[in-house]
Amino acid sequence: MDGPADAVTVRLETLPDAAAAARRGAELIAAVAREAVAERGGCAIAVSGGTTPLPMFAALADQDVPWSELGIWQVDERIAPRDHEDRNLTDLLASLPRVARVHEMPVDGGADGLEARAATYDTGLPARFDLVHLGLGDDGHTASLVPGDPVLDVHDRDVAITGMYRGRQRMTLTFPVLDRARSVLFLVTGEEKAAPLRKLLARDPSIPAARVRAADQLAIVDLAAVGRSGSGREGKTEAVPIDTSTPKRQHLDAMLDEAGLESFPASDPPAIMVDEQSFDELGQADQTSVSE
Repeated sequence: MDGPADAVTVRLETLPDAAAAARRGAELIAAVAREAVAERGGCAIAVSGGTTPLPMFAALADQDVPWSELGIWQVDERIAPRDHEDRNLTDLLASLPRVARVHEMPVDGGADGLEARAATYDTGLPARFDLVHLGLGDDGHTASLVPGDPVLDVHDRDVAITGMYRGRQRMTLTFPVLDRARSVLFLVTGEEKAAPLRKLLARDPSIPAARVRAADQLAIVDLAAVGRSGSGREGKTEAVPIDTSTPKRQHLDAMLDEAGLESFPASDPPAIMVDEQSFDELGQADQTSVSE
């Protein structure tokens, strides 16, 4: 499914640990790249900063990736000197194979020219990304779209400069370009992400990550991020539409509460994500089928 949609669902795939999640993310990126090259002759992806995705980037070296037809853009970058440890580019280049073609965000130079450099980066973006990789902050931010920043309301350009956040301004892609992406991949690991992950899946607009409107969104997560210790078994999920008839609604509300998931107003029922393990634990495995 392509393009923005009024009813957005984030599919969920749970892996045993962060390493397995990273490998799965790399597999998916490689598969998207191969498909895009086969269908359109090239592939354009955008990747986020932070430490969580670095093992995923490194794992791409073990995948069948059409590197010569793949362009990689940055989703966001901290305004810091080149080679500074705060720069996302530093770790990104260290993690990716040397053959990778990275279009770096132009944050070098004086602060007075930042807006102009953001506009230059904007003009060099593809019309539509085949895949955008996003992270999820403990405060619900994604890219460098952080709670309360005016950039959240930027809709007339695809690249913008944020205010100060945790000691740095950032250059970031904005919602419009994220929303146009053919697919969005969230990589979320660690128990500190459990609360924002629940809000992301519930499409809670209080967090920026839940305001991404791309129609095809997948969250690859580890067990810690869904509030479980390792069980030795991965569970895959699919969207389950809410039936708002009273008996089924009451049953579903009770099931969601026991599974640690949030419920929704009956007047505005979205799709929710219920995974295989949750159904097994609740004795409700017959309520849905799990796609591989």
